[in-house]
Amino acid sequence: MTPASDFEPKPSPWLSLWFKPGDTIERILATKPRGSVLLLAGIDTVAFMVAVTIAYRMTAALLDWRNLVAVVLIGLACGVAFLYINVPFYRLSGRLLGGRASQTQLRAVLAWGMVPRIIGLAIFITGFVGLEHSGIAGS
Repeated sequence: MTPASDFEPKPSPWLSLWFKPGDTIERILATKPRGSVLLLAGIDTVAFMVAVTIAYRMTAALLDWRNLVAVVLIGLACGVAFLYINVPFYRLSGRLLGGRASQTQLRAVLAWGMVPRIIGLAIFITGFVGLEHSGIAGS
């Protein structure tokens, strides 16, 4: 007979990542290490590029749809490229310390580790734009 805990629904990794990050990453690695990895890497870079553009007060540039499309496409491509470029270095340094993770596992850990930063950047962008439109942020 199996324990009742096997039938309990598992919380979403988007929520459990905040409260039990180690358990969440282990569950992701055990079930679907390739799920959403490339999308998360791309979204992280796009959010960072938008945040920098807003922080340097170049929001007018983002209002042109061509610039916005360029930021999204370049951000997605660079995010995925950075993920694939950095993982071999992380793997090499991990091996020197006795680690045994595969490149697929490292990509999943790095990508899911970006979730708090993505949400933080979204909060920053929302707050900054809100302050700009309310006139509180000053020019």
